[in-house]
Amino acid sequence: MFTLLHILLITFTVSITRASIQIHDLQRNPGLLTIQNGNCMIKTGHHKIYHEIDLDKYEPLLDRINTIINGLKIFPNFKDMTDLLTNRYLAVVKQFENLYPRKREKRGLFNFLGSGIKAITGNLDENDFIQINRDINELRVAKNRLIRENNVQIEINRHLQARINEIIKTVNQQQEIITKQIIAARQDLINSRNINQNFTALRQVFKISHHLELIKTHFDNIFETIQLAKLNVISKNFLEPQEMKFVTDRLEEQNITLISVDQAYEFLGIKALYKASKIYFIILVPHVEPQTFNKFILEPLPIGDREIKLPAPQAITSRDATYFINGPCQLIEQNTLCDLKELINVSNDRCFSKLLNGLSANCVFTETSINEDIKRLTDNHVVIKNAKTINFTTDCQLSNRVLSGTFLIYFNNCSVKLNNRNFSSYEYHGNAPPRSCTPRRTTH
Repeated sequence: MFTLLHILLITFTVSITRASIQIHDLQRNPGLLTIQNGNCMIKTGHHKIYHEIDLDKYEPLLDRINTIINGLKIFPNFKDMTDLLTNRYLAVVKQFENLYPRKREKRGLFNFLGSGIKAITGNLDENDFIQINRDINELRVAKNRLIRENNVQIEINRHLQARINEIIKTVNQQQEIITKQIIAARQDLINSRNINQNFTALRQVFKISHHLELIKTHFDNIFETIQLAKLNVISKNFLEPQEMKFVTDRLEEQNITLISVDQAYEFLGIKALYKASKIYFIILVPHVEPQTFNKFILEPLPIGDREIKLPAPQAITSRDATYFINGPCQLIEQNTLCDLKELINVSNDRCFSKLLNGLSANCVFTETSINEDIKRLTDNHVVIKNAKTINFTTDCQLSNRVLSGTFLIYFNNCSVKLNNRNFSSYEYHGNAPPRSCTPRRTTH
């Protein structure tokens, strides 16, 4: 049975203005060492903001510009300029083609379950495809917003597509004017009014060049957003003010304190995909459990030739739940955000759920080697196990000595040397010094 030992562990303590060191003798207190290492939030799902870009809307616009460029070729004095416009146009068309998914041999990359969905980012699985298809279909009939169980909220941002439509509308309107003016200029050419037609043609060249540059910049922004999405990064120019308000409202209502609006981006994720001719960017805002967990670094301590076997080296606990961290989590300031999928739930077992909450527990031990081991646990903590003879030196104003047994060393703004291994720490990164380090032991 495990018992939490409430005894003074510090054998040696030296604290000075800029350096400190503490040595915990763990020889008589074997079992499990825990070091509190900040707080943790559990992500159980996401609020979502969908962005939709319909690539089919650009083709008529590009075709119209191409027709107008060809219409300018009737003016012999502007051959160099029309050649330049043609090259610029072809470059924009190439950009546009690059926005479409590339065809591949493997079946199923384009059409998942008949949905026409293809992943852009690599963070999508089968369940994601099913859920996204469901969201898109339901958002079509809803008023751009869904609220699911546990108050998970889903929105589609029509403002982006509206902005795109406005760009297309403006360029189309101006292209109509350009077309009429070119027709008039061609008539001037027929009537030999060279000054008028030259001036008109030159003006249209500049207008078309401007439109191509506008479209190029727009395609550049879409391409950049796709590439950043593959890295799970969101451009800070991508989200509009009303979207950032949605994000900060969702975070703050879950008691997540933001230092600044920019910090909200650290909590966000992004997924991207094609559905037929449309690109969807999905902004993910974490939906977290209401309670905050304490996070611990764990290290088994030897009892003779046996040690407790840990599922993972870190765990989180609350009053009524215990999990081991089995995958990567996100560190934001002093808080950790873990996806529920990356956790092992041991809340109902007879060992760790009780042990990590200071209760009597029944755990299984396994045989282990009794070799000497020196291991760094954090920037400020080193554990020594089964030491026969270790020469200890430090610049923390503590005298040199020889260590034998099992110890935990905490040091800050100084360095220690254990035999031939050097460890330095010049800034403490935890919430508190070793008061949060607690050994647990067993009788078994």
